[in-house]
Formats: sequence, structure tokens, C-alpha cells
Amino acid sequence: MKMFKWLSIKLIRRAARKELTRQSKRKVSKPEHIRKIGVLIDTKNSVHSEEIQKELAASSYAEASITFFQYDARIKKNSDTGSGFFGPSDFNFAGVPSAKVQKFCATKFDLLINYFTENNPYLQLISLRSKSNFRVGFSEVDSQLNDLIFAVPQTEPQLFCAQMNTYLNSITNK
Repeated sequence: MKMFKWLSIKLIRRAARKELTRQSKRKVSKPEHIRKIGVLIDTKNSVHSEEIQKELAASSYAEASITFFQYDARIKKNSDTGSGFFGPSDFNFAGVPSAKVQKFCATKFDLLINYFTENNPYLQLISLRSKSNFRVGFSEVDSQLNDLIFAVPQTEPQLFCAQMNTYLNSITNK
């Protein structure tokens, strides 16, 4: 069983690398208005979605539609966790995602926040496959994954959101 898990993770990493190479030439542009925000979170972190929601609302994104998608490695196959959670069991052996993962990836976001600091192949693959105009995240993950990166502690969502708001407001599209 461990051999299959190892091989599956290897295939997911390979798919993420291919997607990263394919997207290396994508044109990045900050959206004029941020109306729809997607947030990818690793649940083993100490910050919860409610804290991030509160900080985004305080950072002038209160009117934006925010969708959270949380990774939990403990989710077992066929468990009823709701549509906002996913785990390794939501990918088949070849790395093809389940319907709820595909639904999140198909949603067009003005801004995707990658709120994770480890190079998790599942989170990276979803981030790369999502239909997002602009991605922000932490400096600890692959620098090619995000369009704007911050070197702030993950345990301080208020600092992350304040920095994000400051830089997004100062970036102009040319």
C-alpha cells in the first residue's frame, strides 16, 4: 500500500512540474477589481479560514466573494467532509482529481491566495490548474507558483492581508 501511495505522490509532483513549465509563459496581470477570491489552505497550519476571512474583510475585501478550499491529509476515501475540504483520496492513482477538486479549479477567481508554506504537491497542482488571474502566497513555496510572494510568518494573517492589500493597491497594469 505504501508503494502505491509513494507512486501516486510522485505522479502528482510530476503533473505539477509539467503544469508549472506550461504556465511559465502565462501573462500575469493584476485584476482591476477583485470580486472573487479563492483561498487554498493546509489544515495542519495553525491559522483557520475564519481568521483569514476576518482579515480579508478588514483589508477592503468585505464585498468580495471568498471561497475556501482546505487540504487535510487525514481525509479518507468516501468520507463526508463537505465541498470545502479535500485530501489525497480526492486524486486517483494517476493524479486525476475528483469532481469537487475539478469544480474548484474551474471557478474563475480574480485572486487566488495560496495560504500554505510547504511544497505540497496536491495544493500546488490545484493552484496551478485553477482559473485565477493573479496568485499570491508565501516565499517558502516554489517562487514560480505565485505572482506575488510575501516573507511574513504564516501565523499572522493580519500582516499577510495588510501586506497583500498594500502591494495590490500599488501595482498598476501597463
